[in-house]
Amino acid sequence: MTELTIGVNWLAVMAGAVIAYLVRWAWYSPRFFGERWARAANVEYNTTPPVAAMAMHFSGMVLLSWFVGIMAREGLLATTLLLMIAGAVLGYGTDSYLKIRTDGKLINAGYWIVSVIVMIAAQALMPG
Repeated sequence: MTELTIGVNWLAVMAGAVIAYLVRWAWYSPRFFGERWARAANVEYNTTPPVAAMAMHFSGMVLLSWFVGIMAREGLLATTLLLMIAGAVLGYGTDSYLKIRTDGKLINAGYWIVSVIVMIAAQALMPG
């Protein structure tokens, strides 16, 4: 269990999670990709997302940023980016099953890749 906690830069983990979550707000806002994503996903755009979904997403961001922190401790940030690209490709496939248009799939995949880049930057810029 100590491999999950010892030597992790917790400040960078939390900063990465919070900043990535704020990027999500901007990414899916009407100013950027929100309305286009909603049309591509064939859902009604709502500027007030459900609280439970927001909490679940933030929890996921913290867990993902924790993973990035562990990989940073091990000097494996490039490997982390590779894993995230694989995750974005898998998400793109899932979005295909859901019949989300290509632009919506690219918006989702782009967000996941950018979020991990933000987390990697937090680890690099905030040495433990």
